[in-house]
Amino acid sequence: MSKVAVVTGGTSGIGKQTALALKAAGYTVYELSRRAQGVEGLHHLVADITREEMVDAAIGEVLRQEGHIDVVVNNAGFGISGAIEFTKTEDAKRLFDADFFGMVNVNRAVIPHMRQAGAGRIVNLSSVAAAAPIPFQAYYSAAKAAVNSYTMALANELRPYGVTVCAVQPGDIHTGFTAAREKTIDGDDVYGGRISRSVARMEHDEQTGMDPAKAGAFIAKVAMKQRVKPIYTIRFDYQFLALLTRILPYRFLNWLIGVIYGKCGICAPMAHKLCAQQTASLLSEKPGVFFDSLKRPIGMAGGAFFPGEEGMCGALNSGRGGRPPSEGPLRLGRVSFSVPASFHRRR
Repeated sequence: MSKVAVVTGGTSGIGKQTALALKAAGYTVYELSRRAQGVEGLHHLVADITREEMVDAAIGEVLRQEGHIDVVVNNAGFGISGAIEFTKTEDAKRLFDADFFGMVNVNRAVIPHMRQAGAGRIVNLSSVAAAAPIPFQAYYSAAKAAVNSYTMALANELRPYGVTVCAVQPGDIHTGFTAAREKTIDGDDVYGGRISRSVARMEHDEQTGMDPAKAGAFIAKVAMKQRVKPIYTIRFDYQFLALLTRILPYRFLNWLIGVIYGKCGICAPMAHKLCAQQTASLLSEKPGVFFDSLKRPIGMAGGAFFPGEEGMCGALNSGRGGRPPSEGPLRLGRVSFSVPASFHRRR
């Protein structure tokens, strides 16, 4: 019997690529979207996830056709940008209705059936902005942070019934999400042009970002795992960024985000240097925190851990094949630092 997956927002971008990856793996895939036209090879159902009755009808139709649902990927959503001061409350509520409560509607419809079946996988799409809240994208960041908290709580509620829940945090992905973002630059003159510059920075990072097909393949792989952890982050540089948000002091972390996206008037090269020095210090003192948390050696040739002309922190330059050097210092950006010999020995 074929496994059945439901993907919301499955007609474009990450959702479409996730749905196609699941189909390629042998799943029968239903994609939910407000669009009338679906994707060839997938079962298309028209549904607005912010309307509970439409969600219930769509999930009911899948169950009538297939008898079961094995995987749900909550991908649908959109973004808004602008200063908190000038963002209308109704616009912020619309974002939460789609990005958070739309997910809630879908999960409430499928959970009873998965619980009774004693099996099921729910994957909620979050964002690295949940861990690193971006100025002038406050409501999007807050909605995704809510997704993470909801996911972890729901995972513990459903664990005894064989239903597993996790969230996936993408970074910058080159999709139509950028063009669909609802932008307002109201108050840009009051904020010294920082709103428009910040949004332009974000959009540049997205347009030069990751191929959505790779993101979709990652999400599909998580959806099919036998066991999952609560939160995944796509791509190693963003995994490292997510780790930094957990170990850097909040004051320094928030200052750093402000330099990148808040355009506080402090030069980016200074931020590059300070980020590298701060992280190098932490790594030199407690390298096990990084390596044990990542569950694999740090190593990456090129790339950037933070957006910026040369990468906010550059990259951890290491030996070939993504492994740490067998001896000598590690280098973060332009800053070299030593690692205790005990680390090399324990490899």
